[in-house]
Amino acid sequence: MVAGLLVNGCAVYLEKEQRGIMKRSEQRFAVTYQVTLRDNSIIEDYAQDIALEQTVEVPYDCVPKKHFREGIVGHVERIEPLDGSTSVYEVVISYRCDISSFTVPQLLNLLFGNISFKNNIRLVNLDIPEALQEAFPGPGKGVDGIREILGVYGRPLACTALKPMGLSSKELASMAEAYAYGGVDLIKDDHCITNQQFSPFEERIALCQEAIERVNASSGRRTLYLPSVSGRFDEIEEQVYYAVSHGIQGILIAPMLIGPDMARYLSKTYDVFVMAHPALTGVYFHDP
Repeated sequence: MVAGLLVNGCAVYLEKEQRGIMKRSEQRFAVTYQVTLRDNSIIEDYAQDIALEQTVEVPYDCVPKKHFREGIVGHVERIEPLDGSTSVYEVVISYRCDISSFTVPQLLNLLFGNISFKNNIRLVNLDIPEALQEAFPGPGKGVDGIREILGVYGRPLACTALKPMGLSSKELASMAEAYAYGGVDLIKDDHCITNQQFSPFEERIALCQEAIERVNASSGRRTLYLPSVSGRFDEIEEQVYYAVSHGIQGILIAPMLIGPDMARYLSKTYDVFVMAHPALTGVYFHDP
């Protein structure tokens, strides 16, 4: 029996028995980059430069030969012009899974670290093999888990934000209560509402959660409040602990503000689901 593993158009075939015992260090994952040549560069050389820069970060002639044998250097799997273009290409490069250290910071560094300084490379696709799926399993609950908590099926979930910043904790709690009476499923803090003096974190969480629980008790429905967690590194976990101790089941965080691995840690450590806010992420996506 032969099992086929499709790596973004590159078929890698492994004996079924071998695939089951394959070491993590031997597994590779494929990344697709869109490269636009703006000078007289040769695409094959440019692709090789990406593979080197993202792994060993030395010129080709300086790479120890064993690094090639052991697959440590990024490997260019495929180069294709995009829609017949002579300047825009899709480049697929594979990397050894264990080079990521199976951590979020190093994975991001491996995917788009040094080459982020260039303005003509765009990461467009990432294939996740078994080894990385084990390290990065994804959402703890997902949409299905949130629906189970809410008891809502067969329709879209309704969500809204408490705003504007500058309202007192009591005013925000009153707004949350009205939203809950209106049937909103998820009520989150606006991401700019954190721990300011006009609505301190602990005071706001206590009042808003109390207001929503009061509505839930009278309406028979289930509305959830998601406080915004954002502060100094030494404050963030204390905020989550406080929220959980007050019955909070979900939190709002901006992963690119507090750190992607902090988002992973909070999700794994506390029994809460995480709504991710896209603040700061636009800088990574808007530029062609």
